[in-house]
Amino acid sequence: MPSEGLNFLSKDVSSNSCIYSTCWVIALRAEAAPIIKFLKLKNVNTQSNFTIYANEELGHALIISGVGAIKSAAATAFLKAYFNIKNHAAWINLGIAGYYTEPVGNLYQAIKVFSPVHQRTFFPGFRFSKIIPGTSLLTVNKAETNYNNPVLYDMEAFGFCEVASAFSCNELIFVFKVVSDTPENPIKKLKSSIIEDLINENLRDLKELLSEINKLSELEIERLKISDEVIEIENSIHFSKTNSFKFRQLYKKWKFANPRKTLKDLHFSKKNAKEIISVLENNISSNKKNRDYI
Repeated sequence: MPSEGLNFLSKDVSSNSCIYSTCWVIALRAEAAPIIKFLKLKNVNTQSNFTIYANEELGHALIISGVGAIKSAAATAFLKAYFNIKNHAAWINLGIAGYYTEPVGNLYQAIKVFSPVHQRTFFPGFRFSKIIPGTSLLTVNKAETNYNNPVLYDMEAFGFCEVASAFSCNELIFVFKVVSDTPENPIKKLKSSIIEDLINENLRDLKELLSEINKLSELEIERLKISDEVIEIENSIHFSKTNSFKFRQLYKKWKFANPRKTLKDLHFSKKNAKEIISVLENNISSNKKNRDYI
């Protein structure tokens, strides 16, 4: 897949914001190589045991963690700290995984990640069921050869999820795995060249996923911009999901017209969601009429 046409991944970057909005944590160099080439990532000299690649213009950073949940967790934390990654960033764990059934080469989104050692489960990521199928994943300490359960098997996802969940909202944490071995195609047959081919064959779907993830990241930026006074009111008064959305949209319009005012200046009486929305609507309408009259 050619690396051209990456404009959909580019970010508007200000001097005060983190330029990396998509972070990749990948265990093996062979798994990472197609992504490095596709996104035109350049090596970053960190003088550490971790290898990092990045593209400031596209907003992507990638770290090669090594095999195992502990290394994956450590790499995730290191990448976060090294670039001071902000809370709106998306985190992606991409790699190969064993699966209980054929065919080799299929790309899955792991929507449930379980560790039998820790007896804990994560449910990472917004679901992209219209692009790729979702399934459960079991993070194990050594390569699986029995495939006793109808799940994916890997050695990193749990460690990644455990740490990334502290940095970003759950909807922006993703685990994508390409089936590399099955009972009919055991892992001993795997070579670096085969692993690279497996990732390369799924770049088209990964490109589509990145486009959608970029949209989610932009939405998270907007969500995180919500004023403290909006949060304070929503914490003290019950808002339905619909009313909360309406309230936040109205607040942005009202604040644009009244940058020096606060919601306290509106003097709500009943202090319920319906009244707050009504007062904002009336105030915005009144301001518009006054501007039209002038």
